[in-house]
Amino acid sequence: ETEIRASEVYAELLPLIEQTDDLYDSIEQIYHSELKSVEEMRLLVG
Repeated sequence: ETEIRASEVYAELLPLIEQTDDLYDSIEQIYHSELKSVEEMRLLVG
């Protein structure tokens, strides 16, 4: 559940920080990591 909420928050942040390339890249990497975690948990549980 934490990973799901985190990925939602990062998805909301990305459009707000597009102008700051370094910050955007870092947040985007974290976002993709959270999405991967959600998918892995989904596969393990379901």
